[in-house]
Amino acid sequence: MPIRCYNSSSARRGRLAKGFSLDQAAKALATSKRTLARRMQSVLGKSPLAFFQDLRIELAVVGRGDSDCATSFCSDQAQVNHL
Repeated sequence: MPIRCYNSSSARRGRLAKGFSLDQAAKALATSKRTLARRMQSVLGKSPLAFFQDLRIELAVVGRGDSDCATSFCSDQAQVNHL
């Protein structure tokens, strides 16, 4: 059985439509904005905003059924879990 790395598409789209807030992301992770930005740059090689923008694009492609992009999305999500 394949591992799913994301939940319902309507919930994801609803959250993504609200935009990105570095303040809220850092607060949710109980860290500072700077620490979150440094860790994401170190692990993912991109800023939190760049990751959010890539995520929006990849989720749109995943919704179309592009399995290569879905694999990339799951890989990024696995790396984020190690932050």
